[in-house]
Amino acid sequence: MTAWRDVQEEGKQLQRSRVSKAVRVLGLDGAYVRGWGEQRPVLVAVDLGTGKPVAIAYLDEHNPDAARRWLEPLVKRLGVSVIVTDDLVSYKVVLKKLDLEHQNFAY
Repeated sequence: MTAWRDVQEEGKQLQRSRVSKAVRVLGLDGAYVRGWGEQRPVLVAVDLGTGKPVAIAYLDEHNPDAARRWLEPLVKRLGVSVIVTDDLVSYKVVLKKLDLEHQNFAY
């Protein structure tokens, strides 16, 4: 629960700050977290230059349309040119539509 509360607080702070500092390389990863008796999808975007999160959304990374709608304005606002993700097919679909470079991270 402590980790869940920390993520919630970080998300609130990100929404309040909404600073548009340039981010060249953005890391994306999704997870399913359990809270209040249910599992919820969460997608986190991290500035790989600083290691700090820049956006958190309740969204299923397996849904390319939802991921694109969330990611497109974020990419434009931050000036992102490269996205680093795992090898999930939905990321490849989204990044091709957004004409962004894609790198996979290895476990």
